[in-house]
Amino acid sequence: MYDEKQNHESLVEIPVKEHWLYKNPKAMASVIQGLEDIKAKRVNKLDRNFSEFINDELN
Repeated sequence: MYDEKQNHESLVEIPVKEHWLYKNPKAMASVIQGLEDIKAKRVNKLDRNFSEFINDELN
């Protein structure tokens, strides 16, 4: 029998390299806070090299 109720959920594509961020609420909150700080001009220059945190296996 035909079910008249249908589920219409939107789907969003997330790159594999970024998926971990969406699965980690603490990391996501940190990113959002950083973006808010930049927008509010509380941060204007990064004085740190983050290249040590790049995982070559993901590139």
